[in-house]
Amino acid sequence: MPAAELFRNPAHPYTRALVKAIPSIGGRPGEREVLQGEPRSPINPDPMVCRFYGRCPQQRDRCRTEAPLLREVRPGVVVACHFV
Repeated sequence: MPAAELFRNPAHPYTRALVKAIPSIGGRPGEREVLQGEPRSPINPDPMVCRFYGRCPQQRDRCRTEAPLLREVRPGVVVACHFV
């Protein structure tokens, strides 16, 4: 996926939240999304937990017990998320 397309139309909920968190010139306070929680450790991740659990705005109990599989959601766009 070209970078411009990722910013225009992010598929994963965590990516959407990250894009919304980017400050903009002339933006007003409160317009940006602030991600809550702590990122998971990349050193020894639990294979049964979604890599974004703890920071993703759409996380649910299922994300803590079952890692999502990578799947194509549009031509050329793959996402690992239970809810996309």
